[in-house]
Amino acid sequence: MGIFSKWNKFGFDKKGFDILKIHKDTGTKFDIDGFDINGFDVNGFNMSKIHKDTGTKFDIDGFDIDGFDINGFDINGFDVNGFNMSKIHKDTGTKFDINGFNVNGFDIDGFDVNQYDENKKHLIEYVGTIASIDSIRTKPKLFLDSISGNIHLEMLAFMGEEKFAKMVSGGNFDFYDNDSPAYILRIKFDEIDSDFQEKFISIIRRTFPRKFQIFPTNYSIGAYWINDLITEENASYYLRRILENYIFSKL
Repeated sequence: MGIFSKWNKFGFDKKGFDILKIHKDTGTKFDIDGFDINGFDVNGFNMSKIHKDTGTKFDIDGFDIDGFDINGFDINGFDVNGFNMSKIHKDTGTKFDINGFNVNGFDIDGFDVNQYDENKKHLIEYVGTIASIDSIRTKPKLFLDSISGNIHLEMLAFMGEEKFAKMVSGGNFDFYDNDSPAYILRIKFDEIDSDFQEKFISIIRRTFPRKFQIFPTNYSIGAYWINDLITEENASYYLRRILENYIFSKL
C-alpha cells in the first residue's frame, strides 16, 4: 500500500477503521465512543453536537443530540424534566413530578428542593413557635408543624403568673416547675439516639451561651430560660436560631 497509505500494516487507519469503515475494537461502523469514520454518531451528530445534514445543532426534524427541539421539548412534547407545554408531568399527570415539584422546581407550598421560595427566602424564616425536622435524609428537611419528620420542636413564651409544670415525653420529672416568666424549649425525638441528642444540646448551648437550663431524657430535651421580657416574637426568633445552627451546619 506504500508509505503514504492512510492504512497501517494491519489495515486500519489512525482512528482504527479498516477500508470497509469497520472499527477494529467494536466490529461495527462506530468506534468505542459511538462515532463513525467521519466523526458522526448513529443520529448524525459529531462531538461538537453539530448535525451532518444541517450544519446546526438540530437535525432535519428539528431535534438536537439529546432529542429536544429549539423550545426544549422532545418528540412526545415533554421537556428534559418530563413536563409538557401545559406544565403537566408525564409520569404523574399533574403539575408536580414524582418528587412533588412543578415545572419551575417548587413544591405545592412554593419551596424548591433546598426549601427556598421564589424570593430566595428559606422556609426557616417562616417558622413560628413550632417546627419539625426530618434528620434522616442527607439534607435535613424542615416542616412548619409538630408532627412531620422525626424531631419535633416547640418554643413556649411562658408569661408567668400561673404555676407551670410540664412533663417531657419519655422523662420522669418536670423540667420546669416555676411561676417565673421563661422561654421554654421542648424537643421530642421519635427514637433514642444519645449521640444525636448530645449534638442538639451542644447547639443550644452554643447558640445561647449560659442562657438555657437543659434537662435531657431518653426521648426528649427540655430547656428553659428565665427572662423578664417574654414575647411570642422572641420565642419564634430563638427557635429559628437553633434550627439555623442545626440545618445549615448539615448542608
